Amino acid sequence: LEFIGTCEVAHGGTRALMDKLTAIGVLNEPGTMPRADCLRALADADACLLLDMDRPTQIPAKLYDYMLVRKPVLAITEPGSPVADVMERTGCGIIADCRSHQAMREGILHMFNTISGSEYAFSPDESELAEFDFTRLAGRYAGLFDSITGKVRRKDVINEPAA
Repeated sequence: LEFIGTCEVAHGGTRALMDKLTAIGVLNEPGTMPRADCLRALADADACLLLDMDRPTQIPAKLYDYMLVRKPVLAITEPGSPVADVMERTGCGIIADCRSHQAMREGILHMFNTISGSEYAFSPDESELAEFDFTRLAGRYAGLFDSITGKVRRKDVINEPAA
């Protein structure tokens, strides 16, 4: 296993487990690295892990990188979270409920069976994944900003009458 970057949830029991796995040679923690190097490492991986607990309104940027390299993702998150919604839309992996140790255990076993080829065939929905392409997303945001700023004329803001 390789853990790239930092882990905000790696404290207490999680940190102790990571240290134990590192000591016996199961886990490598190279730390942070340039994005291009990280994408190469992801492309060489069998699968990706996304720890997404206690973030009910955001999607970690790493999910987009995982989708970019087309590797199966095991997302430890809450069902119905933004991450779970994207995962379900795209079919890019397995969702395990972060509130249940049994669900997380089953998710990990399911992922091992997936990458060993003995369980489910990983086949993300390419048309849905295309919706998350960086170029496409940047174009959408540019269009949104254009529509917002196009409705406000600069002279209206500058020449607004004093109250």
